[in-house]
Amino acid sequence: MNGRWRAWFKPVLVGVALAGIIVAGMLTGTDVAHREGSGLRLKPEMGIDVAEPLAGPATTDNLADIVRTIIAAQDEALVTDATVANREGRLLTVLIPYDRTRFFIHKGEPRGFEYELVRQFERSYNERVGSSGEQLQAIFVPVPFNQLVDLLASGTGDIAAGGLTITDERARKVGFSKPYLTDVREIVVARKGEDVGDDPAWLSGRQIVTVRGSSYVTHLEQLNETLIARGLAPVDVVEAPSAIMSEDLLELVNAGTLEATIVDEHIARLWSGVLDDIQLTDLAIAGGNNIAWALGASLSERM
Repeated sequence: MNGRWRAWFKPVLVGVALAGIIVAGMLTGTDVAHREGSGLRLKPEMGIDVAEPLAGPATTDNLADIVRTIIAAQDEALVTDATVANREGRLLTVLIPYDRTRFFIHKGEPRGFEYELVRQFERSYNERVGSSGEQLQAIFVPVPFNQLVDLLASGTGDIAAGGLTITDERARKVGFSKPYLTDVREIVVARKGEDVGDDPAWLSGRQIVTVRGSSYVTHLEQLNETLIARGLAPVDVVEAPSAIMSEDLLELVNAGTLEATIVDEHIARLWSGVLDDIQLTDLAIAGGNNIAWALGASLSERM
């Protein structure tokens, strides 16, 4: 395996370790991650730096193929249990976006940070309740990122594990778990060599393509009100097609196709180890964000 591919797959192991630490924090009520300077770090006592790219190979599989692959890779009894009364345990239906950080398929096996986080939660929960308790079994349903909250609110699924920022709009529709990442900034990531600075005026009049249905869109629209009040042109906010995620936009910036995009700082920092021609800037459109799982009605009072 050459160095380039090692750069893609080594982070999976980092994701597993980080997921375990975060789950421990969720179960014990301990904050395990925070923003430190321009980067996201686990608290010192946790002993791991998360500034690694969590990624996997690109794919153009459609969602139906992905679901079939996941079913083939998992215990088929889980699928049977999803259609009949589950007498021995509780199914946890997880809505999750398919991308190269949170959830992807490698050699027929599911991988990704959010996937590992859910699996760690499943194992930790089952260890705590023991053999005499109701065991938890997670099944994963890939859905477009911009549909996570609405599908969950409609009763499809128990949780949405998609790196969701808690916003007022989302909180009116669904509940949220204890945040597993706190004090997260949404930053401008630009082509290397761009003189961006930290003044939002740099964004004035520029076209910024960002993830459809994301908090980036909401915060850019709020920024536009400020820019207009300053007598400046608003940002031309373009929502990407639903299949395009932050990682794809970062690659477009890296290739020079896009001038800049908006990404959660920890995602940008993870990918900066792989994409050589992007720069993480000091310009943030939002800060102090909390990231958590969204919870369906059946779980909102239990987590």
